[in-house]
Amino acid sequence: MPVDTKLYDLLSVSPNASVAEIKKQYKKLARQYHPDKAGPEFEEKFKEISFAHEVLSDQKKRDLYDRYGEKGLQEGGMGAGMEDIFSHIFGHGVVAVVALRVCLVFHLEVWAVWAEWAVADVKDKDNVEKIQSIH
Repeated sequence: MPVDTKLYDLLSVSPNASVAEIKKQYKKLARQYHPDKAGPEFEEKFKEISFAHEVLSDQKKRDLYDRYGEKGLQEGGMGAGMEDIFSHIFGHGVVAVVALRVCLVFHLEVWAVWAEWAVADVKDKDNVEKIQSIH
């Protein structure tokens, strides 16, 4: 069962609708709400319907949407997947958020050290010792 059904609701189809059903309903709604036919005030509705069709007719995007909702589409599934991992390990709520932040900070620290090493002249022992004393 999908986490979010907003896109299915926009097209008035069920979450187990086939691609053919989605396409048929999209064509019907696109004709009905196209700004050239319905008027410029329906432009936003037309864009929403088109986006819903784009996501639900592409199996990879549809799987992401079903699993993580719109947030998963925006992040390509990466952020939602990390939250999922932490919620399984640490539980939901504040603990999961704290764990995620700790990992991100650690990741940034590793990159900062690597950048300093890359810039430093490794052959110069004073620079190496200076960098090591900072961290």
